[in-house]
Amino acid sequence: MKNIMINAIKDSKGIVLGAHINPDGDAVGALVGMATLCGFLHIPYQVMLENVPENFKELLEDIELNDTVTIDYDTFISVDCGDVDRLGKYKGLFEQAAVTINIDHHETNTYFADLNEVHADASSSCEVVYEIIKEAKCPLTQSLVSGLYTGILTDTGGFMHPCTSARTHQIVAELLQVPFDFTKIYYNQMVAKSEIATIMESVAIGHLSKLNNKSMYLAYVTAEEMKEKGATKEDLGSIVSQVKNIKGCEVAIFIYPIEEEKYKVSFRSNAPYDVAKIATIFGGGGHIRAAGATLNGTLEQVIEHVCKALNSES
Repeated sequence: MKNIMINAIKDSKGIVLGAHINPDGDAVGALVGMATLCGFLHIPYQVMLENVPENFKELLEDIELNDTVTIDYDTFISVDCGDVDRLGKYKGLFEQAAVTINIDHHETNTYFADLNEVHADASSSCEVVYEIIKEAKCPLTQSLVSGLYTGILTDTGGFMHPCTSARTHQIVAELLQVPFDFTKIYYNQMVAKSEIATIMESVAIGHLSKLNNKSMYLAYVTAEEMKEKGATKEDLGSIVSQVKNIKGCEVAIFIYPIEEEKYKVSFRSNAPYDVAKIATIFGGGGHIRAAGATLNGTLEQVIEHVCKALNSES
């Protein structure tokens, strides 16, 4: 399949690349990888991405990033998207393309493109992209390895999550053959926190509760609390992991508002709990051990719906 996809890219007159809404490190890193490949193959491309978190913007400095399409394109490459709706406002561009390519690693992927390079056993979409890069004999540049390393690092939780495999470590070892400041990336992505992020962790833990199953913990923040502290969603990224770090926690849930009466729910788990299955109940998705969904309603209603779903799985 990789050769077929690489040939499709080579035959393209122009390529638009996109990722899921609210992109994370894996989405950004995978875009960097595929954009670099397009450049190597001398194919005109544009990366379409909205709401890029501040701590990932540096990775995109050498990439053609646009708000609107200004090239004549016939191919759309989606990375790190479980389904076409996750492309958000770029879904229409995907549907207008003559050739569509889907590169992903989510178990819940719907195989929505003409060509689907989906590997649920991979640690990250960046791991999948690396294999494509290698197959295409694209040189490893400093900006490329920085992007791929960031995606692998963040999606494995610092090489801690069960999705980390021997192949994951082999790929990282190969990336490290190219000089880049991996210690800086590791610190910035896995250790460093802003003052507001630290404060919001405290706020969320203040709402911490155990569910009926005593190994399940839920925390949340309100819109009023975010406004009072001047917090954005970027300041909340570490909270679900902090909940999961509680000794004995098997399922961690964190809920926060994204607009009026609309909430994002993040799940993390240990075996045997499949939080991707729970997330799909609400139209979300992800991985067995890390998933998410968006729910409408009041905070109380969202908590009630989540608890009901979790109780049915426990």
